[in-house]
Amino acid sequence: MSAPRDLLGSGRTYQMVLAWGPLCEAWTTHVKPRRSTHRSSARFIARTLDGAVQAPFPGFIEPCNPTLRKVPPAGEGWLHEIKHDGYRVQAHFDGEPRIYTRRGNEWAARMPTIAAALKALPANNLILDGELVALDAKGRESFYELPTELKVRVKARLAYYAFDLLYLDGFDLRRAPLAGRKRVLEELLSGVGLNLIRYTEHLEGNGATVLEHACKLGLEGIVSKRADAPYRSGSRPEWIKTKCDAWREANRDRWELLEKRGRLG
Repeated sequence: MSAPRDLLGSGRTYQMVLAWGPLCEAWTTHVKPRRSTHRSSARFIARTLDGAVQAPFPGFIEPCNPTLRKVPPAGEGWLHEIKHDGYRVQAHFDGEPRIYTRRGNEWAARMPTIAAALKALPANNLILDGELVALDAKGRESFYELPTELKVRVKARLAYYAFDLLYLDGFDLRRAPLAGRKRVLEELLSGVGLNLIRYTEHLEGNGATVLEHACKLGLEGIVSKRADAPYRSGSRPEWIKTKCDAWREANRDRWELLEKRGRLG
């Protein structure tokens, strides 16, 4: 890759995908009413994925956790996502919104704007996996706006970056390949008109190149995932996390505290 204008042939520039989302959008807490799912294209695509199976709503799912490596993977078949500066949470809707920490604590009442946004999604029931981030007054991610513990209602402006879809309207998608799950997720979130729940973009190509540019932008790092992998709970080699040394050094005290606490609850 010789020119940073076109990121690995994706048509996106690094300025366009900074933090993989529209972080400078005007903030709004307005949430539209939930749409009917009867004609949802996302619902149709989900049912046709290889590996999708009809199943009852499973409740909390132990997260798939990336393996920390010093060097990102090279070669084909990997999707590289920005590692956002926030907390890993699992978002559910099955009549009522529920938001779980990585350890299964349910804290929807402490983040009511995200809970309300879940109600507005065009789905009867779903499970999202993603990262909860705080935004500053200009709509940029601010790691220090998030408390080290969520014992009370969060006062910061929040956004939820969804990077996986595990269940949708009666179908368990965990056995489907990641690329297919992300296709459904992008379709589900497109045109909803919310900026509280955002689709996590990914890039293909050489992981080292993606990490290099992420670090130049001052980001935490990247998570590289096998495009053909199902979703498996626990620490998995098909998800690889690599961090930027400069970010880790700049946030050492807070990062070490969160690691001791299991990155929140």
